[in-house]
Amino acid sequence: MRAWDAGTFSSADENLLFTLTNQARASAGLAPLRNDGQLHSLAEWRAQDMSVRGYFSHEIPPQGYMVFHYMDQRGIQYVLAGENIGWDNASDDEATPMIQQMFMNSPEHRSNILGALWDSMGVGAYKGTDGKLMYCVLFMESKPAATPTPEPTATPSVTATAAPRRTEAPTPRPTPAPAATPRPAAATPPATPTPTPIPAPTVSAQPANVAPARTVGPSIASTEAPATPTAPQSMAAPSQRILGDAPAPGLLQSLIGGLFGLPSSI
Repeated sequence: MRAWDAGTFSSADENLLFTLTNQARASAGLAPLRNDGQLHSLAEWRAQDMSVRGYFSHEIPPQGYMVFHYMDQRGIQYVLAGENIGWDNASDDEATPMIQQMFMNSPEHRSNILGALWDSMGVGAYKGTDGKLMYCVLFMESKPAATPTPEPTATPSVTATAAPRRTEAPTPRPTPAPAATPRPAAATPPATPTPTPIPAPTVSAQPANVAPARTVGPSIASTEAPATPTAPQSMAAPSQRILGDAPAPGLLQSLIGGLFGLPSSI
């Protein structure tokens, strides 16, 4: 017989209930759940707290919070979560298989065990000083890890190739027309002197003076509009809660549990 001392957890019974749960899932064609360390720690706290403080409920006194509140406080990242709780006063060897069978015989507890969305589980099993064996099983659909935003890939810079510079044909410089060489004015032949008549002894005369003509030549005298950011959209997931079955009257073992589909507030 296994020793399970009062006031202690039984890792052997926790592992057994974990194995029995995954066996039930395998029989239903479902994937096995992994053992989550945070859920395991919280499930052990729940089993011990109910035993030590003498209550048996999904609502945790004195505030009446459910376990999901404490999942949020511990920063557990989940989308949906569920809890099965039960206690038994059978012998140490029989209690854990009996609790699993009672879970499977209850529609709500069974729906937790066979939940298709779950990927993780944690089991707590604690024996109180009164000899009562307390169990808590937590189920979770983990929240997907945030996908890091890929760094933008730099667009390769395009080196602009300068268009070949168009070589302009030089504008021909006009060749100045050679200055016309003025033709010399025809020399005025010297006037043929009029022979001075030999005056007659009775007549005297003076020759006429004419000024030369003077010729005067002619005078010779050019923007980017900034991209509009897309506002992130958020969607609040609906919450759902289904309470578990009430224990059947007259049983020595009481069992309360259920499915709580509750979106994380994280």
